[in-house]
Amino acid sequence: MSAPSVHVCTCDGQFSYLVVNSEVTSNCYVYTIDKKTGGMYYAGVPDVDLFLDSKSAIINITDSVSNAQWQYLGKYLIGATIFDHQLIIMYVISDEVTAIYDNKHIKMIKSSDYYKIPLIDQTIEGDQTIFDFPMNENHFFSNYVDLSLPFPYFDVKKSTDEFFWNNRFTKIFEILHTTAVCIRVFQGGAFSLHKDTNTNSNITYIIKRSSHNSGTRYEARGLDKNHDPANECECSLIFTINGDNFGHTWRRGSAPIEWKTVLQSTFLAPQHIVKENPDEFTPEYFSKIIKRFDMEKVNIISLLNEAQEKGEVDLLQAYIKAVDRANKVLNSKISFNQIDINQIIANNKSKGRLVIFNILATVVNEIEFTSNFENQKKYSRFNCADSLDRTNLVSFYYAILVTYNFGLQHNIFVKEGDKSDDLTENINQDVLDFLCNAFISTGNIISLMYTNTPAIKTEAIRALMTEQTAVSPDVYITCLRRFHNVASDPYRHKMFKIWNQPENVDGQFYLDSRHLSAAIVPSKELKIALNSSIFEEEIKYFAINDITNQNLYVALPEPLLLSTISILVPPRTSTKSATFSICCGNLITQMYPLVVDISLPLLQESQWCVYNFHELVGQTTTLPISIKSLEPCNFINIRFNSMDSNLIIGNIKIAVQRPRKSMIAARSSDTNTSLGAGVAELTKNMTMPSLSDLTKLDRWILEKKVSIITRNESLVRNNQNPYFFDIPSRLSDTREDECSFCHYRLTNSIKFGAFQPFLNYFRRFSETEKPDISVHLCPSCADQMETNGLPYYDESLLTNLTIADLYAERSTAIIDSYQPIFNIGLQSSIFYSSPPSDFKELNEILNPTIAFKGWHTSKKNVQLVIAFQSSAEVSQILVLLGKDCLVGDFRVYTENFMELNVKEIKKIGNQAIYTFSDSDPTRCIIIILDSTSDIVIKNIQIRGTMKKMKKDKEKMISPEKVNSYKFKPADGIFDFLTHSQTFKFSQPRKVQSITFKTDDFQSIYIVFILNGKIYDWQQLLLPKISQGSYLRYTFEDISGNFDEIKLFYLDKKPMSVPLDVSFN
Repeated sequence: MSAPSVHVCTCDGQFSYLVVNSEVTSNCYVYTIDKKTGGMYYAGVPDVDLFLDSKSAIINITDSVSNAQWQYLGKYLIGATIFDHQLIIMYVISDEVTAIYDNKHIKMIKSSDYYKIPLIDQTIEGDQTIFDFPMNENHFFSNYVDLSLPFPYFDVKKSTDEFFWNNRFTKIFEILHTTAVCIRVFQGGAFSLHKDTNTNSNITYIIKRSSHNSGTRYEARGLDKNHDPANECECSLIFTINGDNFGHTWRRGSAPIEWKTVLQSTFLAPQHIVKENPDEFTPEYFSKIIKRFDMEKVNIISLLNEAQEKGEVDLLQAYIKAVDRANKVLNSKISFNQIDINQIIANNKSKGRLVIFNILATVVNEIEFTSNFENQKKYSRFNCADSLDRTNLVSFYYAILVTYNFGLQHNIFVKEGDKSDDLTENINQDVLDFLCNAFISTGNIISLMYTNTPAIKTEAIRALMTEQTAVSPDVYITCLRRFHNVASDPYRHKMFKIWNQPENVDGQFYLDSRHLSAAIVPSKELKIALNSSIFEEEIKYFAINDITNQNLYVALPEPLLLSTISILVPPRTSTKSATFSICCGNLITQMYPLVVDISLPLLQESQWCVYNFHELVGQTTTLPISIKSLEPCNFINIRFNSMDSNLIIGNIKIAVQRPRKSMIAARSSDTNTSLGAGVAELTKNMTMPSLSDLTKLDRWILEKKVSIITRNESLVRNNQNPYFFDIPSRLSDTREDECSFCHYRLTNSIKFGAFQPFLNYFRRFSETEKPDISVHLCPSCADQMETNGLPYYDESLLTNLTIADLYAERSTAIIDSYQPIFNIGLQSSIFYSSPPSDFKELNEILNPTIAFKGWHTSKKNVQLVIAFQSSAEVSQILVLLGKDCLVGDFRVYTENFMELNVKEIKKIGNQAIYTFSDSDPTRCIIIILDSTSDIVIKNIQIRGTMKKMKKDKEKMISPEKVNSYKFKPADGIFDFLTHSQTFKFSQPRKVQSITFKTDDFQSIYIVFILNGKIYDWQQLLLPKISQGSYLRYTFEDISGNFDEIKLFYLDKKPMSVPLDVSFN
């Protein structure tokens, strides 16, 4: 097994690679990093992003990219997150074994560091908050023990992220189903009496501080809004004898009621303030820990001061009432015990420890242990105001009591002979020294995290040690704490909140060429001008010669949401129109249009034209063509259409998003042109439509199931901007000083919240990013809103909205461990079938683990095209057929229609195994099967290995050179309310082209008018391009002269300045 390691590869282009050699799985994982968005991707394909070791992964990537630069980071990966416009990779440089549990190491992080990858075109602000987190020597991990569980750490149903402190950093790896590559970091401590795995007896102390309600001393108190207490810790003292483990667990933390501390100045004592109804969620907290431990009884040991002048009496009384309330809910499972430790020590001096031992023994009554034979049923919970110093000291005494009881039961760890009332005198000195060191060390760590100072009240613990070390006096540490409360705690509190802030992993990311491949339609006659090399980083240009419709089918590695397509568009001299269309789906027979015939711009130099459809769907009134195109898909079809026989295009980049559990609703996308006249009739006199007018219009459109396209074209015929007649668009401008609908200046307004159906109607979002969209309306518009309502709230009309489901289960498997030859079919998708069939049913053929009746067809000839996640060399195919299915001919072709040579055929019952001679790598295979009977296919397994395709010598194509554009902005009039821009000419003229100076992505209708009559229109999607560049569009198909041009801006975003436009 190779040593654990973390490497990063930077190279030319948009992608970097993170390579992690896992100690746990003995595999090496490669994560593709998109430097544009910070997104990461892993598909689990052997020899693509899953390898036997880091050496083979490094060789593979170096051969695949340009100018690979490798850097060894460290031993273990803590995780990765995006912060301050950088992808931050955190890793462990050195560690130290501090504890042994079940013969497995628990380690302290001695040193760690960050590797920063700046995101392309982003400005780094220099925020250091996340980098100031005190990771080193305060955090621990184990690669083999899930310490999120309660002792004895094997009930996986009780796994929780509560005690892990790198949740933000591991979120992306959870999404990618590879959590095991990251260590899981806990805060607190883990220490063993002996660190030798061969010892027969041992004691281990583990304390885990909760990452919930994290923060600093006076900022995080009591229960937070999620009902988690501050400074909560779970402690376990574990005794090992001859391989058997016995554990006793307790909790410590802030009083679980709602309260806060106010620090009025550096010199005055802080004031504890109990909030109104402070115990509302106390029963919920105790119910949660009772369920976690399956406990029967909770012993609360409160160490709050009883003296009025100490300022903790109100807190104590509120806590007592909270326990009473919890007991009514939980059938009296909680006992409350008050110990004023300061008063006990003051009254009893050196004998205070004996008094505390007696009280603890009385309260707990019987010490129980969890083992293979029995479970602990009674648990204790300690607290003081801070849950720090008093709590740490009494927890130490409690650990002495637990150790003494265990020692008596098992005749170990305690001295022989007569026993003293002072339990510390009964325990072996090496054990006592260990417990002292463990509680001093962990007490300091918990205190450093909460107050930025070591613990106080440790002198009583140090006095029991064989070797004592000098420490700062308690009075000095107390003064230092007060200073930090004022000087550094606000910043440190922010640091903890940012550190534990959940990572949003729903954002888009680009896929590299290793995870994209060009699928093909089974047709020997079709000349494929576009292939998988179009996705590579190296800039290339492709000629689309003599093909008016050039289809590129893109195979995705799993069902994903198409977000953005970037096309490298070269300059061209031809004025003939060139367009592209995009469809999404899971089979060639089930592709749904997203956009159709979008014009490619004419440019002065090669530029990346970026079409962010995710953004546009949320802000335009025109997309998508089919709502189904927004659903997760396995395949994307990009079709280029041009009458230019010399059309050249460059590389293509595809950005996607992971499916998520939410939905989007939209109007019918079925074109119903016969209803267009009705829309035109309803709107022809609406020069300034009111909210009531548009409500009635939308209600009619929904009832009649009028498509967006039909509605828009009908409005354009009436010389009306669809934006102005779209309620969501009108209400999207949410300035507080103006009415969101009519834009009258507000002296007083009424605020309306946007409810779920309304949000779903015009915007797509994930569950973690629901925007707070509220509108401010003038009294008149507010009255219309209340009187008419919105049609999207009408349940009878909601059935007329089509729904896209943005969630899909992964249809391809992730391979658990590296295998050079494996079932490629597990990570493949059937792209085409003849006869046609359902995608889900077809792809069940490739899954050998499910009970499947089989794909049945009465046809005697079947064709299947199976697309792989990467290029592969097929060595064997196993076909399981129905009982009475008789196969005549079985042929397999590569993507270049080269037939695979069958070396051997084995038939056992209704199963046939075809072994092939060596063949060239292919990204898909075409299976043709003939039968003399009905065909029933139950399972197909394709065995092989992933191998790079041999690169054919490509003909180099250079883009044309064009003259610079002469750009002279035309004078136009912009109507802010209707989002329209009007250009009038002194006399009718031929408009050959329009040029925009913009770098913003948006949608526009161009309307051609003569003598007040509309003759034609064209919709444009302006891509995002380099700042200061020009976009030119020609109008070869639009003939005639015009004296007026109108631009209708369709997007749901405030506009104060229109685009600069030039006409030729």
